[in-house]
Formats: sequence, structure tokens, C-alpha cells
Amino acid sequence: MGDLNCDILKSPCESYTRKLQFLSSLYQFDQLIDEPTRITGTSATLIDLILTNKEENISKSGVIHLGLSDHSMIFAIRKHCIPKSREKVKHIRNFKNFNSNDFLTDLSQMPWENIAQHDNSNVCWQVWKSLYLQVLDRHASLRRMRTRGNSLPWISSDIKGIMKSRDFHKIKAVRHNSQSHWTKYKELRNKVNAELIKAKRNYFCNKIEDCAQSKDIKQSWNLINHCMGKNVKSNTISQLKTDNSVISDDKLKSEAFNDFFVDIGAKLAAEIEDNSLNTNSFARGDSRPTTDSNLFFKFSEINEDEVIYQLRSLKISKSTGLDKIPAKALKISADIVGPPLTWIFNLSIKKGEYVDEWKKAWVTPIYKSDDRLKCENYRPISILPIVSKILERCVFNQIYKFLNDNSLLSKHQHGFRPKH
Repeated sequence: MGDLNCDILKSPCESYTRKLQFLSSLYQFDQLIDEPTRITGTSATLIDLILTNKEENISKSGVIHLGLSDHSMIFAIRKHCIPKSREKVKHIRNFKNFNSNDFLTDLSQMPWENIAQHDNSNVCWQVWKSLYLQVLDRHASLRRMRTRGNSLPWISSDIKGIMKSRDFHKIKAVRHNSQSHWTKYKELRNKVNAELIKAKRNYFCNKIEDCAQSKDIKQSWNLINHCMGKNVKSNTISQLKTDNSVISDDKLKSEAFNDFFVDIGAKLAAEIEDNSLNTNSFARGDSRPTTDSNLFFKFSEINEDEVIYQLRSLKISKSTGLDKIPAKALKISADIVGPPLTWIFNLSIKKGEYVDEWKKAWVTPIYKSDDRLKCENYRPISILPIVSKILERCVFNQIYKFLNDNSLLSKHQHGFRPKH
């Protein structure tokens, strides 16, 4: 299949065309295309061919005249029973008609003081979530959306309109051999090419500028990989191998991954040999004496200002957890929801209770390398509720400050430390 540069319609045939026909006959191949595939104002040739030795397996073939090239597109549809792929859907918040002022007004009128009537962090969280979702569902309801393949974001509606006009004139030119349509087609073809180059350049220039301003390393590398074509990966897992059998049922696959991820930590830990390394002295390194017994760490009460600051600092691109509360809504409502969340955080620390729902996550297996049928060749990516990450950051800040102020970290520890 392709441009073989042998004009089947030309009579008499060229020598290389006769050789192709001889080889096709020798190996019992049939040529499916029977109309010109390269048409200009002065010629019409059939040089794009599809050869098959199983014509009975082809349900339809033909030519589609598009304006993408001076060659028309050829196609063949094979008879094959392929299971219809399951529709991929996801649920997102619809912010199309969202009004932040109305949202904040309704939130401010909710009885947040009811949270302080309970002394169990799980109950407090359920009360908070119920109040918050009552308002959020009214202003940004959940919407079921089908996921599509990757698009070219720089192609605007204006460019699509020019493409449509280009294809229209190409079809008219081919059908009627009209010189005016050929002229208009060539004009629009050149215009489309120029607009695409310009739009693509502007798109990536703006993206690079955004990365430079935000100083987001992850976003920068995503852009670089996209430009280099390195991030075109499929996360679809059609089959898995378990106990010498191959499974394709979604429920069985998820259970297989769950069993593997739950047990792998304990199995790896059991394989590590015991040693006499003093981890305390290793952590301190040469930074301070190891005999200091006066150090004592205790969590202090988290203040509202810190929680509000962390909420305002959220990146709205963060994935939403099982609670269906997106970062965008939390960031907008930071001043209102900060105080009740601070109450829950402090109660959790005081009681030594971590909210059960904050331990539950969306777990996505990401392929690493080697055999795609084996669970061990995937790593889990967990998406936790965003609120839990706010508490995590507040707790981290206190622990890190204690370790840093008392020089309890080795001077050789550079990773995950600012300005090291």
C-alpha cells in the first residue's frame, strides 16, 4: 500500500509498471484502486496503489479527494470482528457558568460552627464535606464527559474553516477539472500551511513563556517531551497474566493490581538483611553530637493563616481525589473554609486520628518497562483528596523546621531540601 509511482491507467504501460503487474500476477495479488489518485489541472494518474492476495477480506476500498496534498487519500476497509472499545468517561466539575461571588456568598451562609460540636475527626470531616458539597454541587455540578484522543490545540476554528473551504475547492476541481477551482484550491492550500506554521509557533512560544514565568519544572519537562514526541504513551491495560492465566476482565485486573501493590512492600522489606547501622548517627552525620537527649519534638497547634496560605497556593491543575472536591474550588474559597479545616486538622493531631477517607486514593498503574502482562512492571500512582495534602504540608513544615533548627539532618543530605 502506498505511492509506487507506477501509473496503472497509462496505456501503453511503462516497463516498470509491467514488471509490477507481472509480480502481482505471480504472487496472486489484486490491485484495489481503480480511479486516479493524483490529479492536477493537466494530468490524472493512478500511482497510489493497494495490493492484496485476500480480496475477499476487503469490504470496501476507494479514493478520498482531500486538499492535504496533491495525492488523494486511498483506503481499504478490512472485514474483521474487533470488539468495540469501551467508551472512556470521566466526571468533572462544570465551571462554565460558575460565579465565584455567588459561590462564596452561599458558602459564607453555611453553618460551619456545627463542626466544632463534635470531637471525632472523621465525623467533623463528614460534616464539613456535606456542607461544602451542598454549595459546590449547585454552582459547579459534576458532568459526565467522554475522553477523546490528543488534539492539536493550535488549530483554531478559523483555520478549520479555511481547511474546509480548501477541501471543497479540491473536490470541485477534481470532479469538473475547473481551472478557477484549481486556482482557489492552491491559494487556500498555501494559506492553510502558512497559518498552521504560524499558529504552532505562537502556541509553543506562549507555552515556553508560561513555563519560564511559573518556574514549574514538571510543566517544562512535559512540554519538552511533547515537542520531542516522548510522552505519547498508552496507559490502556488490555490484559494481565496471573497464575499462568491471562485475564482481560476489568474487575479481575484491578483486583490483581490491588493484591500486588498491597503485598509488594512487605515482601521487599522481608528480603532486606538486618544490619547494625545506627540510623540516628547516620542521619545526624557530623553536624552535631549524638548524645543530646534534651531534644523533644511535639506538634504545635496549626494556625488558620497557614491553612489559608496553603489553600491559596494550590495549583488548580492538581488531580481531584475520591471526594470530588477540586483544587480550583478550594483555592477560591480559602478564606471561608480555612478556619473550619484548621479545626479538623488540630483535632486530628490532638486525638492522633487521621481521617479515614483521606487514606483512600485513586490508584493508577503506570507502565515502566519489560512485559506489559506482568503486574511487577507497573508502578502505582495514588491520587489522594486535596484537603489531606494541606494537612500533610502543615505537618511537614513543623517536622522539617525542627530537624533543620536542631541540625539533625546530615550536611550531605541535599535532595528534597531547599537551597541545598
